[in-house]
Order: sequence, then C-alpha cells, then structure tokens
Amino acid sequence: MKVKEKPTLDEFLGQIARLFDKEKVETTARDTKFVQRQSKLTGHIFLITYTFAMSIYANPTLEQLSSLLDQVLDKFDQEISRVGLHERINAYAVSFFEAMLAQAIALELPSKQTLKILNQFVEVIIADSTSFQVPANLSALFAGSGGSASEAAIKILFGYDLKSGRFFYQIQSGNTPDNKNGNGVVEQVRPGSLRLSDLGFFNIQSFAELDEKGAYYLQRMKRGVNLYQRNEDGEFVVLNLVEFVKQMKSERMELEVYLKNGAEFLKTRLVVGKVPEKVIRQPIRGMRQCCRKKGRAFPADYKVLASVNTYITNASKQQLPSRYCLLLYRVRWQIELIFKLWKSNFALERVAGVRKERVLCTLYAKLLCIFVSSKIVFWARNELWNTRKEELSEFRAVKVLQTFLSDVPRLLIFAPYKAVMVLHKGVEEMLKCVKSKQNTRRYPLEMLDEAFS
Repeated sequence: MKVKEKPTLDEFLGQIARLFDKEKVETTARDTKFVQRQSKLTGHIFLITYTFAMSIYANPTLEQLSSLLDQVLDKFDQEISRVGLHERINAYAVSFFEAMLAQAIALELPSKQTLKILNQFVEVIIADSTSFQVPANLSALFAGSGGSASEAAIKILFGYDLKSGRFFYQIQSGNTPDNKNGNGVVEQVRPGSLRLSDLGFFNIQSFAELDEKGAYYLQRMKRGVNLYQRNEDGEFVVLNLVEFVKQMKSERMELEVYLKNGAEFLKTRLVVGKVPEKVIRQPIRGMRQCCRKKGRAFPADYKVLASVNTYITNASKQQLPSRYCLLLYRVRWQIELIFKLWKSNFALERVAGVRKERVLCTLYAKLLCIFVSSKIVFWARNELWNTRKEELSEFRAVKVLQTFLSDVPRLLIFAPYKAVMVLHKGVEEMLKCVKSKQNTRRYPLEMLDEAFS
C-alpha cells in the first residue's frame, strides 16, 4: 500500500488559493444571491479586491475600493462607480462574506504542522473576546454597554488551538457577557483538550459540561464563589479560603474541593500558590484607592487573598502538576497579543461606514484577511519551533507578509498559480523573523517545552 505523503507548504498555500478559486467563489456568490445575473462586478472580483484592500488600506473608503476595483475591471474594459459599489454592498453581500468567512475558518494546517508541545492534551484552546465601538445607529443590531460607553458596540468572541491554529469565532453585541451559557465555546472544545480562559468566562455550568465530555479546564478562581469540602459525615461544607491561606506552610498547596452547580456538586482541584510581596503591592494600592473613591471600607480579607494565586482545574496531577499551573495559565495572554496584532496591523476596531451592510461587509472582509494571514503565520510559527526550536516574532512576520499581500489580489484573479509562488516567498521571509535570544527573558514555547517535556 502506498503511503500518502504529508502536505507540503505549497499544498497548504494551494488550499488558500483554492479558497479564492473563481468557480468556487462564484458558486457561493450565486448561492447567497449576491450574483443573480450577468454583472461586470463578479463575486470573485468583489471578494478578492474587498478582502485584500483591508491589508493595503486597513480601513478603505468607498473611493479607494472602487478605484481598486476599476484597476481590475479595466482589463475587461469596464468600470464601477462609487454609487454602483454602494448599491452592491447590500444584505446579499453580507451573506456572501459570511459564507466565505466560514470556508476560511475551515482551513486547517497540515497535521504534521501541529505544535510539538503539551502532548498530554489533544488541543489547548485559548478563548477570549475583544470589543470595539460602532456608530450609534447600529445599536439595535449590536447593543453597547450604554452610559459613558457607546450605545453600539461589537464583541468578537474568539478561540484558537495553541497547537494546530484551529480557529472559531462568534460576533456578538458588545454587552453580551463572556460567560453566557450557550456561547458556543464549550462545543468547540474537543474531548481530551484543555481550555484556558480568563475570569470573564467563569461559569460552573460550563466546567461541568467540559468535565462530562472528557475535556479539561484551567481557570483562575473567582472571588466570592464558594468552594466546598466534604466533612467526616460526607456532608458538603464551605471552605474558609482565607483561613486556609493564612495557615499555608509551603509556597504551594492543593486541595480536592467542590463547586456547587445547581443541586449538584462538581469535584475539582484547587491549586493555591503564594506570590512575592512586591507583586501584591500594586493591586492592594489600587483597591485602597478604589475604596477611598467610593467611600467603602477596605475588605478585611483582600490582602490575604491577594497574596496568592488560586486556580481550579479538572486535569489530573500527572497531566498538569500544580507547580506548572501558573506557567501554563500565562500562555492565555497570547490571545491578547493576537488581538493587539489585529488592531495594530489590520485596524480591526476601525470599521468604515454607518450602514449596517457596509459595516458588516467591512468587518467580515477584515476577519477573512486576518484569518487567512493568521493561518500562514501559524504555519511559520509551528515550522520554526518543530524544526529549529526557535520562536517566531508574529508581529514582525505579519508585517513581512503584508508586503507580499499587495501583489496577491491581482494574481489570484489573473494567475492563481503565481499567487502561490508569491506567498511561498513571503513565508520564506517570515521564517527569518525569529525572536532573539535574551539572557533575561524566556519565551512561552521554550518554557512550556522545558516544563512539560
């Protein structure tokens, strides 16, 4: 039996090129009714030009978009006006972009490109959200928090697998809480995988659902939520965490505890680790200032609880030793860097237009450009680590990739095979964006590899 060869970089880039294949895109355009009759502005030209304009201009105006389209349409002795483009950015265009974005999300890195780290977990899912304000007239579609904040805001709930780069996302109103039941995050966590998320996602029901499906969580413990232990009679009694911390005789301890989920009790591990005195000074100072400002008494137990980091997890001691909980939880901050990259390099929070169709098309086009670019960056990151144990500077790599993306739109329309060649050269340049070794600083993958190898 002939063994099938594993996908190469060219085959992976070929998958990206096929995402923008003319026949495939036109089929989607017809299915979503963006194209219903013969038109000079095809779905193929509209998608590619609109999407990659986000890399060129970050937040293009209608004039810039129509100018880019004219440069393409000129090859067919045609042109489109600003008004004509305005009319084409409609509800059908929104559906078209949504469908294409779903196809982009489905792109997966070759299996051999999975990050060789944290092998005790199938995936390591990091979930968080980012939000930004949009014109107030969109409040019926995307409600904001109100008050001093905008009446309209968009929140993007995003999750990704640290190892393979598998993505998922959900666009919500800005006032939607991250820990809302049914937000789709639990469904995206596969059995055997670990989920990392911040306190905004703290939800005991979701912990129970993850546990039931054979998945794991690592979560900071939320203050004010009761933890229970079983006494000699098997009854559940509330743990006095303050007293437990006061009596700690070592730098780190763990307990078997329970969380109350309705009428049920969920068993979990509580890991408590002391933090250096200099680390707790700032939060204590901040709490004192907050209390003075609001005329409240300083909480008697605040200093005690601020002196420790507390985590809960259902992963076993063998899978996740207590001494590594803080180290692994710090990896969650990688998603904050991703959001920063989205906003600095793709101006995600600046969405042109006031009509909902224009706002949504621009948002989906940006996400499409972001997700495709991110897949390429993840390929380069994993390749560097798996082959050379070096870490990629993702900020520098994206900037390098953007210099190549300016040529890609025209090639995808007129010479797709050349687009793959250009992207290949781009990846080769990206692989040069290596984080420099520093004696005073260690990078995430290096630390995780040493801890869990």
